[in-house]
Amino acid sequence: MIFGHWALGIGHWALGIGHRTLNICIKFEVLIFHPFPIPHSPVPSPQSPKNTGTSRW
Repeated sequence: MIFGHWALGIGHWALGIGHRTLNICIKFEVLIFHPFPIPHSPVPSPQSPKNTGTSRW
């Protein structure tokens, strides 16, 4: 049981790192491929509730 909980903790930690790196990659892609922020302004807004949900872990 202890090993199982430890593995789950590592899994959640890896998921958190993955979400952070995905966010950084998305921001860089928006900056590089879409330099104009006006048409892409609604894109980062739906990502914010997902980030707060993952940070609770």
